[in-house]
Amino acid sequence: MQKYEFINFIQIMIEKNVLLSLLFCFVLQLVSASNYGVSAYNKANVFFEQKEYENAYSLYDSLFESGYSSSAMLLKMSFIEEATKKPEKAILHLSVLAQRNDKDAVKLKVEELAIDNSFKGYSNLSVSDQLIRIVEKYFLLVLNVIVAVMFFVSLFKKWDSIGNVAVATGIVFCISIMLNFTSQSTEAIVIEELDVYEGNSYAASNNGEYAPGDKLVLKKIGDVWCELEKGGYVELTKVYLLK
Repeated sequence: MQKYEFINFIQIMIEKNVLLSLLFCFVLQLVSASNYGVSAYNKANVFFEQKEYENAYSLYDSLFESGYSSSAMLLKMSFIEEATKKPEKAILHLSVLAQRNDKDAVKLKVEELAIDNSFKGYSNLSVSDQLIRIVEKYFLLVLNVIVAVMFFVSLFKKWDSIGNVAVATGIVFCISIMLNFTSQSTEAIVIEELDVYEGNSYAASNNGEYAPGDKLVLKKIGDVWCELEKGGYVELTKVYLLK
């Protein structure tokens, strides 16, 4: 009996060591990746300062594809892309920057690139469409604030009125949840030439096309297909989502 217990103990220790080794390797990979990112970014900055733009851009682009990007890096990438006549790339990286940095100068540059290169989806919104976007952007925020205020008010109300406040709060909260799932849309930049299909299948009829640099508004995002707000479906792999 003791022999089997000893063997089980050895097996458990081996399993633990394996798990610890795997955990150690995972942490080591994370640290190595982080160090590589910092090193590559610093090296790219040196190339940029030395006006070796091709080498700098190669590293910046690799970092961007791996998920890393700073505001300074996005500006430098767009600068190089404009200089090398790649406006569709420049407007992509400036659009990402505009999502993080709500400065008029960045937005104006995006609009300028869109107009100069006839990109679709930027400055051609009607007044009504712009108002709808503003309402979508701020209405949910205001509604959530109302829910929070009503909740705190209910805490200080007398017991005879707390039921009414609670019911009202619940109704507003449910409306807020429903709108969160139905109202919000996502903007995306086209990164490859793509066709618009009437259904989420390659067998569906073609309903238009977009070029790299165009901006789309997506109603729903699936694993393979994205549904456009204006109708139609496009391939997810051919757009960059502006989150």
